[in-house]
Amino acid sequence: MEIIALGSEGVRLKGKQAVFSVNATDKAANGTFLFAPAMQAVIDNEDSIVLSGPGDYELRGVKITGIRGGDTTVYSMILDGVSIAVGNLQAIQSLQTKLKEQNIIIAYCTTEENASFLTSLASNALVFYGPKAATVNQVFPKEKSQTIAKYQTTLEKLPLEMETIVLE
Repeated sequence: MEIIALGSEGVRLKGKQAVFSVNATDKAANGTFLFAPAMQAVIDNEDSIVLSGPGDYELRGVKITGIRGGDTTVYSMILDGVSIAVGNLQAIQSLQTKLKEQNIIIAYCTTEENASFLTSLASNALVFYGPKAATVNQVFPKEKSQTIAKYQTTLEKLPLEMETIVLE
């Protein structure tokens, strides 16, 4: 499984079964997650199914749950055996009591919020992207943090201790 930066505003989640983009146009994507319906205008891939609200979905064998958090949606899924939640930081925070623990949390950071609450939701890795990702990551230990363009892992290779990743 890979998590790849698509500029500062989007990411690609690539698994064996499916490829998803988040808030970005990606010609390789089978599905596109949008945190706000207004972002529909930036998506021009007619081959990608757009998921932009709460509900249960299945795409190419991947089951996805969207939960409304404020004015946006947080999506959770299992991709290549790895449980993942993806959403903007504020929405994840508003839903923290409703979300199950995940292997990886992917948070879109547009403000300088304290993200330390995420350690209770992710057991292996926190992935930050967006204009304030580096600032949000500063509250976490530097020795367990890295800034990269692509994060690759498998269920067997997930870190035993929490690590943080800033996608650039």
